[in-house]
Amino acid sequence: GSGGGGGGDAGADRRIAELERRLQMLEQTVSGGASKIDVLEHEQKLAQLTAQVDRRLNGVRKGMTMIHERVLAVETALSKLPDHLGRFRDRIKGQAQLTSTNTAAIAELQQHVPALNAVA
Repeated sequence: GSGGGGGGDAGADRRIAELERRLQMLEQTVSGGASKIDVLEHEQKLAQLTAQVDRRLNGVRKGMTMIHERVLAVETALSKLPDHLGRFRDRIKGQAQLTSTNTAAIAELQQHVPALNAVA
């Protein structure tokens, strides 16, 4: 009987070892499952952050495009400025010539007509 008992003990030990092995596998599976859930949560958060960053970058891009267009408009206006200034300079020169011509004509008239001096 005791021999059978010893054999039974060895069988029980084997079953316990088998159960422990299966329990260990289940624990690994469960812990793996938990980490999979964590990974999914992280992926979800990452996707949300990525979408948020994309929206902000699109806003920044639009802003940069608008600034670029304004800078181009200012550059265009500045490039035309020398033309405008040149025209103003020409007008001022023309006005100065006209004024000096008029001044000379008035001086000549004053010499020829002394009565104008009394009026002026």
